[in-house]
Amino acid sequence: AVIRRALAMASLDGSSIDYVACHGTGTSLGDPIEVQALAAVYGEGREESRPVTVGSIKSNIGHTESAAGVAGVIKTVLAMQNEHIPQSLHAGELNPHIPWAELPVEVASEGRAWTRNGRPRRAGVSSFGFSGTNAHVVLEESPQAPQQPRMPSSTSTSPSLPVLLSGHTDEALLGQAQKLQDWLEARRELAAADIALSLATTRTHFAERLCLRAAGREELLAQLAEITSRGSVQGVGTQGAATTTPGRTALLFTGQGSQRPGMGRALYEQHTGFRARLDAVAAAMDVHLEMPLLEVMFAEDATLLNQTAYTQPALFALEVALAGLWQSWGVQADVLVGHSIGELAAAYVAGVFSLEDACKLVAARGRMMNTWTG
Repeated sequence: AVIRRALAMASLDGSSIDYVACHGTGTSLGDPIEVQALAAVYGEGREESRPVTVGSIKSNIGHTESAAGVAGVIKTVLAMQNEHIPQSLHAGELNPHIPWAELPVEVASEGRAWTRNGRPRRAGVSSFGFSGTNAHVVLEESPQAPQQPRMPSSTSTSPSLPVLLSGHTDEALLGQAQKLQDWLEARRELAAADIALSLATTRTHFAERLCLRAAGREELLAQLAEITSRGSVQGVGTQGAATTTPGRTALLFTGQGSQRPGMGRALYEQHTGFRARLDAVAAAMDVHLEMPLLEVMFAEDATLLNQTAYTQPALFALEVALAGLWQSWGVQADVLVGHSIGELAAAYVAGVFSLEDACKLVAARGRMMNTWTG
């Protein structure tokens, strides 16, 4: 159950996982339970010629108790970075209580190259605690390079993005501006959108804050140069942090009527995270529809999209994928609210339904309402 939930949260199916870093108790009882559970989930839809490879960090360093799980994560990330599945040591005689010949699972008896085969390398990592807490995470290698610049140069008509800096004092904030200017001047290849994203999501935000708006790196450099040459950040988008309790965040999932031809197509083409989530929902929904959902959503003709039997599945899919995209950017909602079909999207995001059950319900609702409304 925990492995299935981890896959659902990642919007992936088990057949896309190449390698699993097992908890690996090394016992006659624990290993058969773990391996057969892995086979039950990761074996679904998998070609016989491509069994999932398993190993365990315990074959390298033994059992590190409460650090065993994170050690497995570290080993798996290193394997991805080195494009190599390491040999599982001390596995000369396999556990006879595991029906290896019947399962789509194999032990990494020797090291091997880890190829992509047209998609990112992906792995699962398991760790089980003495208290009965079972954990499983799904890892995917980072993109090798941006497919395209996320933000054109300052000569474009693209809207500006916020570039955030912070420090404990005004002097520290000025120092951050100088450091960013020096760093950008030495790295001309970086896109301004990547810089803005990193500063917003991977840095601690201290009491004194500066927000610049720039549509490209040259515009950003010009603003930083003006600040550093003047030697002061006062009056340039600065603000002290609020001392009140932060507000709560809510996501609202709307109802029918917001559909439009091609909805979500630009995000689908530009953001791999959004595309993966929308693909997962569409795959689960298509088994209940006569036409593939993405073909209906991205068609220039809205005839089918405006039929309730497709409108509601399309809105559900778009809203779920959008919520997943926001979550991947670090936006975690305190409250989820939905209207009409949006209620089901909110309920799924809240964890009320599995994706399969949610899609079955949404498709049935759309068909029933279509018979009444046309």
